Amino acid sequence: MPSPHPPQRPRSRPLPSSAPAQPRSNDQPRCTTPTTTDRSRDRVVALIFAASLPVGLRRVQKLPEASRQIWHDGLVPLDDVIHHIRALTPQQRTAIAKCATAWRKRSEDSLEQPLRLSRTVLVTLKQWCHVLTDSDIEGVCLDLDDSITEIFAVVSLPARDIGRRLFGQLDQVLTVYSDARLALVEVGRFVPPEEVGDTTAVLAQLFLAIGEIVRTVVDCAAKALDTDYLVGVVEQVGRRDRLLEGLLTVNPPADLPESAVERALGLPVSVTIGDGLSSASRLASAWSRDRAALGARLRDQLPHLLDPDQTLTVDVWLHLAGLLAGENPLPSHLAAVAGRDLTLAALADDTSRVLEVIAGQTDLEGLMLTTHRRLIDELSTFRRGEHPEDRMGPACNAYLAIMEGDVRRTAQMVFGLLGRPVKSNETLGPLEERLATQPDQVACALLLSCINRSWRNAAAHARFRWDAVEQQISLGDELVDPIDLVEAAIRAHSICKGFHTGVAVALNREGDPHHLLPPTTDLVAWDGEALRRLGNLGIEAMKLRRQGTTVQLHVPPLTISTLRDHLVGVAAAGHHIPHAEAWEIVQEGRPVILLDANTISTTETVAEVGARESAVLHPHAAELVLYAGALLNSGATPQAVSRSVIGLATSTILGERDQLKPRLRAHDGAALEELTETFKRVARGVGAAMTLFPRPARRRLTSFLAMLSTQLMRFSGSFGEAANGLDGVARAWQASTPIVLPWILEQNHKPEKR
Repeated sequence: MPSPHPPQRPRSRPLPSSAPAQPRSNDQPRCTTPTTTDRSRDRVVALIFAASLPVGLRRVQKLPEASRQIWHDGLVPLDDVIHHIRALTPQQRTAIAKCATAWRKRSEDSLEQPLRLSRTVLVTLKQWCHVLTDSDIEGVCLDLDDSITEIFAVVSLPARDIGRRLFGQLDQVLTVYSDARLALVEVGRFVPPEEVGDTTAVLAQLFLAIGEIVRTVVDCAAKALDTDYLVGVVEQVGRRDRLLEGLLTVNPPADLPESAVERALGLPVSVTIGDGLSSASRLASAWSRDRAALGARLRDQLPHLLDPDQTLTVDVWLHLAGLLAGENPLPSHLAAVAGRDLTLAALADDTSRVLEVIAGQTDLEGLMLTTHRRLIDELSTFRRGEHPEDRMGPACNAYLAIMEGDVRRTAQMVFGLLGRPVKSNETLGPLEERLATQPDQVACALLLSCINRSWRNAAAHARFRWDAVEQQISLGDELVDPIDLVEAAIRAHSICKGFHTGVAVALNREGDPHHLLPPTTDLVAWDGEALRRLGNLGIEAMKLRRQGTTVQLHVPPLTISTLRDHLVGVAAAGHHIPHAEAWEIVQEGRPVILLDANTISTTETVAEVGARESAVLHPHAAELVLYAGALLNSGATPQAVSRSVIGLATSTILGERDQLKPRLRAHDGAALEELTETFKRVARGVGAAMTLFPRPARRRLTSFLAMLSTQLMRFSGSFGEAANGLDGVARAWQASTPIVLPWILEQNHKPEKR
């Protein structure tokens, strides 16, 4: 399988072990298995022993494999290693010392690399364990051991060949040293719960220990492989691995909270639970309530991704919230930075090409949502499996869905941004080959790390079975633990989401030029837009589904105080949404609120012109139309509905008057104007609502409108009448309440004056 760690990182090679594998719980945080100090020390000694053997007794090009065989055959005493090295000829010693001294003079500054940890992104324990695994710190340490011991292979070379070989091996040690620094910097961006301990100090000490090993090895070579330095290297490896074991061993309290969105943004976990679409409304609602504080938390945690003065839209904020809540933070953040940089470069080169690529991706949102929902369903089935064999099918399905869905489409987008578009039906195999030709593109390297073509082919062509003896999936020619397949799918999904987050950040930074594109034809994209609009209005939807031209919106139980917000919010959010003619507001165990096409279109007639010439629905007018239509659709009689509409209208007027009363008594002209506008809006709402009734049932509303007109003329210019009068409105309120509210628990409600 391609390496699961970030690009430009040597592949991890786990230490051999005779201990049986321990079963893992589906939800158990999975950290890298720590290396024990004694085994690491013995391994290094075995490696050096293999390196010191004559060429005829080992394969120089496969030194690590040879040394492992030696280790398995029996532990090697350090004295035997020292004996082999001391057998160097004077000519060999001179060549080694001369070469290493020259190399050190050239590379002295590189042996003291600084380690600066940003420590910005708050993560949960589970995320932290994935960070450690994805960073592959243990693999880097193993690679460092292999590179160091390759230096000792020069003892079997003639003196004339040592210089060229040793220079290359010292360069390789320095490269792995730099990789170790990069890995620790990546890990150091993330802040686990305080119960994990002081990871900053551990990371700093670990890097210092790695640096000491490298510098001691260079000194050892400069002293012609002085064995006293060799003993120091072995001891330093032990100290390093004690630190590594401490970092990788995580034993926090069992009841430690594990909500990523709560830890990162201070939001309840409920805002992200859903099908991947409806959470947009809940997150947007949270954003609209506390934009400044949440924006500050994002900037504090994402300085590697956001400009300090970048103005965030709700669309990009939703992407960023998803990034912080993802299970694999390290590769997804790398993908986000890669997506941002690639998009910015493409925009600078050819904006029209970028917008064409973005438009193509927007039209695929329905496919992306299907993939996401399939992943959720397969993971749910996987977790319910009582026996490991029960998890085989959902694990294969989840991996295949992400490979053929997210990874394939994201790869197509990457090549589009690079100006090397591929066909929409391009299969995964050719895409993998093209990704491999772009090793310098981080996005390509990350996507390539997701793909295991043999796994994909076996899953796609049903070439898999359960191996009852090994308790693993026989996937093609390989045995795979079901949870490894699922974790690979989740990691790939996280990388793809991270890349799209970076694209959104780049577009936002450049003024969102994609907003100038023609509207998409993809209904899922429009449903997402409707949910974001609902969230901005404070409506937290649980689910959104379409049935023909009717949109079903599932919401938590409504109350008297939230009913109006939902009625008006649905009408406003549904404005210009294609093929959304009617809306159903669905509450569990309560009657459905139906806002049919006639009610919606009638409500739009009372819209006012707002900023930028946009249509705005004022609740004082729109609520009356929506309430009347919903009540008529519920089966209430027109007579009962007209009575309730009057009750609602009068409560609005009297409630507004009571709020303005102190200002009216102070003869505040602006207050009088506000009350006048309320009268006019209510009158417009009642007049529009009246058109929903059959003609015989309109008489009561016609009389009410005449009374409103009379009352308006009486208080015009009269602060006393406005503050203390309105007797006609008060009598109508008394005569028309309680009103009918079949959709909430409080039945036959007598509305307060509001």
